[in-house]
Amino acid sequence: MRSVLNLTPVTPAAAVEALGRLDGWRLEHDVAPGDFNHRALVWSVASPRARVRYIEDARFGARYLVVEGEGQRALERSLRERFPCHDLEALLADVRDEDASTAARL
Repeated sequence: MRSVLNLTPVTPAAAVEALGRLDGWRLEHDVAPGDFNHRALVWSVASPRARVRYIEDARFGARYLVVEGEGQRALERSLRERFPCHDLEALLADVRDEDASTAARL
């Protein structure tokens, strides 16, 4: 099972890296952005036992965290408290409203 937290654009990779250092996460992978891959950082977290992936899609300005592992729920709650996240349901509602508004104009 995994959780995805959609970060607001004001949350740069450096902020997540700083939290990881502060909380003792072990950086496993640091992938630079390129033509065929997104910026990605992957940490293993000892307590709770989990893995955190930061992914930044520069094409759309999207940033998100993927949390998985035994302690995923507790870690997810902690990350939501520390970083501003989009509410996925609210984002989808905005898209549906915009689609309906566009269809009405056509």
